[in-house]
Amino acid sequence: MKTNNASMADPEHFSRMPRHTAQRLQAAPDEREVPIQIVAPEALRRQVTRMGVDEGENIRTVVLRGLRAIGIDIAESELTDRPGRRWGNGDGSK
Repeated sequence: MKTNNASMADPEHFSRMPRHTAQRLQAAPDEREVPIQIVAPEALRRQVTRMGVDEGENIRTVVLRGLRAIGIDIAESELTDRPGRRWGNGDGSK
């Protein structure tokens, strides 16, 4: 299936997408986290990493915000930065 890259870059593209209508599932406070992995071009990884650096967020938060933008139910508490590897120290340096 071919997609129009110009429309995918358009923020309005996602607002026109149908929202996920399945039962909303709230994660229990003690629910364990599991990895979700994809294989993607290296350039995509660099772009997501750069977005994280620019926003002062880790890659997990950038991806969760993207999932939320397409209608996946992500609690605000899940968007907080968690302990782990950080890029830089807030001044752009590593």
